[in-house]
Amino acid sequence: MAKIQDLKIEELKQELEKRNLATSGRNVELLSRLREAMEKEGIDVDKYDFHREDYATSTKDEQKDEMSSPLEAEKMYMSSQLDEKITQLEQNLFKDNAELRERQDKIEERQDKIEELIKEKVEAKVEELEGRLRDMQLNRPPSSTSANKNNDDYSKRQDSKISHQPTVVKRQQDQRC
Repeated sequence: MAKIQDLKIEELKQELEKRNLATSGRNVELLSRLREAMEKEGIDVDKYDFHREDYATSTKDEQKDEMSSPLEAEKMYMSSQLDEKITQLEQNLFKDNAELRERQDKIEERQDKIEELIKEKVEAKVEELEGRLRDMQLNRPPSSTSANKNNDDYSKRQDSKISHQPTVVKRQQDQRC
């Protein structure tokens, strides 16, 4: 018995043929196509056990003919090992891609939350500053600007100089007499 991810390419193709589905493509495509078809049939693919005996199409005599030379036997062994390794790598890649998509979705959710928090804080700060500005505008005297204040200070100094001048002139006149 074997799980879907343990099936070899030929086994996947046989399962697809049983369902009158296309048998061309790479291992990942075949696996995906079979998984989708079985799920449509209502089969829990992850729990379903495939019977490997169903795929044994060659007889012992045919196998002997195929392994007539040691070189061919090693070639077949290496080929099957490579197929298994490729299948395993493709499955790992498929799983890793799914995990990456999940992580990316979580990152995007967090990013949206952070942007919303920043927006709320900025809006709150803007409202606070606008309120402070209104308060400052309402509490200041209506005609007091810095230019008017400087002019008022200058006028007061000039007035005090003028008011002291007659006293000085009068003293000078008294001393002459």
